Amino acid sequence: MVPLSLSARLRLSDSRLLRYVEQGGCLISEASPGRMDEHGLCNRGELSPTMAALFDVQHESLTMVREPGEGERWSQPERTWGEYLEPALLQGEGPLAGLALRANAYIETYAPGPEASPCLRYGDRVAGVVRAAGQGRAWLLGTYAGHSGTAYRSPGVADLVRGLLAQCGVRPNHHGKLLLRRRVTAGKEAWLFTNPSERGVTEDISVAGWAHVEDLLGEPLQREGDNVRLIVPGLDVRVLVLER
Repeated sequence: MVPLSLSARLRLSDSRLLRYVEQGGCLISEASPGRMDEHGLCNRGELSPTMAALFDVQHESLTMVREPGEGERWSQPERTWGEYLEPALLQGEGPLAGLALRANAYIETYAPGPEASPCLRYGDRVAGVVRAAGQGRAWLLGTYAGHSGTAYRSPGVADLVRGLLAQCGVRPNHHGKLLLRRRVTAGKEAWLFTNPSERGVTEDISVAGWAHVEDLLGEPLQREGDNVRLIVPGLDVRVLVLER
């Protein structure tokens, strides 16, 4: 992700972010990257000139957007008529076609240059682009997707995030409602399963190729062949320790 503050004197040719992309990296930025300079002052163009060149866009508009269902988790009271756009879903295009991203906090729209391809739209306006540079790609999302991580969750937003990460070659270790993180050492792994929901989740976990599987805290496990039936209470974590 690109920071909110970047030096206004930074040239694109000197940018580590550009070199990262050119060498095969996938860069993902939310709206207004580098909106402030190194002194904490806002750039007149709403985003860093260096980032505008990196993504090959010109800033078009930046407007606050209402939260769905008249929510007020982060929105300040409206001070004047027209300060907020109505709640919206940005529609995927190109590599993100068929997917949608909820707009949070702001919607930023762009005039893309010849090297930038639209990947999100707000109505007929471009609200996200992707640009190939060298061996990698740079993605600019014209809103703040992270706000949907803990507020206003919806399967559609999660599908778009997974689709975007898949475009970057990143795929989940586990397909299911449980979240999986792995810790690996020689001949042994720890699998940390988190249940982020309020209700308990039961899933069959493939442990093919592992000779011994046990719960870190000694809780009983039901293993049938290559699968372990794992029950994780709501808002809880279970850890499996696997050995060859």
